[in-house]
Amino acid sequence: MEHVLGCHVEMKRSPGEWYPLGTTYQPDEHVLQLTAADLREWAEACEEVVDTPGPIVRGAFVVQPVEE
Repeated sequence: MEHVLGCHVEMKRSPGEWYPLGTTYQPDEHVLQLTAADLREWAEACEEVVDTPGPIVRGAFVVQPVEE
């Protein structure tokens, strides 16, 4: 596997920065494809916050939990 395609790319090209949810114009958006290493890092980061949910900010992605 070479790539995984992300979705809802609110991430900017600058590591760890993202557009606020709901932003419709994102001229400096991160590329859609993520590497297998990015996916492994994502899975590890999710395990770290399983008991204390919160934002996960990494160089290639941001996971922002949404409160219901």
